[in-house]
Amino acid sequence: MNFATAYFVAVTCVSPLMAQNAPVAAAKPVAAPKMQTNERLKALQMASDMAQYGIAKKQPMLLVSAAQILIENPVGNLKVEKEEQSKDADAKPNAADKTTKSAQTVAFTSKDLLAKAQEMAKGDATVLAAIQKTEASKAPEVAFGGAISGSVHTTRRVDGYSRYSFTCTYVGGRLAEMYLKGDGDSDLDYYLYDSYGNLVDSDEDSTDSAIFRWYPNSTMTYRVVVRNRGGTYNVFQILTN
Repeated sequence: MNFATAYFVAVTCVSPLMAQNAPVAAAKPVAAPKMQTNERLKALQMASDMAQYGIAKKQPMLLVSAAQILIENPVGNLKVEKEEQSKDADAKPNAADKTTKSAQTVAFTSKDLLAKAQEMAKGDATVLAAIQKTEASKAPEVAFGGAISGSVHTTRRVDGYSRYSFTCTYVGGRLAEMYLKGDGDSDLDYYLYDSYGNLVDSDEDSTDSAIFRWYPNSTMTYRVVVRNRGGTYNVFQILTN
């Protein structure tokens, strides 16, 4: 089975908010129509799911496969410049909320996934050989998509009953994609705003993952707000095209 044929998402997060004083009359980006996520982003999304499942089920070969996908679909390191976190004034604590972590968080890089796989392998020769072969793989250049610096990835933490926000800059006229995925320990809601304060898209379901796709009319900095509806912190990934 070829695990390297699959999934992911878009943007390069950096830059402060643009045109703070621009007239609100400026048209907000038009939401992208329903469409298939490009194959490269699908692969990254699949690698993320595979790594999380492999850690939970103690299956090191899944981490090796996820690392191979990351090598074949490289992403840059996302440097978020404008980020804020604060307690959510509208939070409504629930008695059923988790107060302890169940997820094991490992950095979403091929190096860290292979290191974790080696730890889990406990000397298994088959796994160690697969790790060595994957480490020898050569990566292509980072692909350019909607984000201004190319496809990127980073991990951030949002505390329980808190909100976290960050800004990202996208290129006008290109499809912008962003994939956000938590560690599974709480419900996260996501909100995407343009630099004029218009709500472009949101995801308020009962999960901690979301995919945003849209076409910026012009190069613009967007703000993403992440609201943690649960009582424990959540470590979430930001992946962009």
